[in-house]
Amino acid sequence: MTVQVVNSAIHFAAWFIQRAAKSRRELSNIELQNMLFLAQLHYGITNGGTLIPSMFVCYRNGFYEPNVKQALKFNLSLETGKFQNEELEVLENVWNKYSSLTEDEILTQVWALSLWKNNYRQNNEVIVNPLEYTPRKSLRLSSARSENKAKIRLSQNGPVEVSPWCPRKVNKKK
Repeated sequence: MTVQVVNSAIHFAAWFIQRAAKSRRELSNIELQNMLFLAQLHYGITNGGTLIPSMFVCYRNGFYEPNVKQALKFNLSLETGKFQNEELEVLENVWNKYSSLTEDEILTQVWALSLWKNNYRQNNEVIVNPLEYTPRKSLRLSSARSENKAKIRLSQNGPVEVSPWCPRKVNKKK
């Protein structure tokens, strides 16, 4: 018997399929693939890092993971893996958030993502690394602006306010 070191996309897909069966819900391939992608994004936002060690392909119906696509194409049996608590928590949250939606509603959510808008090319499939999409940075920037607390760093020229655009010298009169 072999022991997995890392859960693959197939293990996560099997979890969603088993969860759908437990809820007596039919899960289409498009819904499954997009839930896998959304789970990857949610994990990246909440925990940082990678949930599924894989690239995804952007196409007209959102995103798909190539290994899962092939496994489903040939009706291979999928076995779920052993997950850590934070992984299970993210999977459950994604399931609870998206399982009540129809396929069209899930696609609408995916099509609204800037990652899909920036990568989708008509009649082409584009490989996407979800780690390049870092909504966490934009969340931090917006919260920092709302608090009006600028980062101040000391440089050789005195205190400097750090911004994502350019550093500015801070007036000492403030």
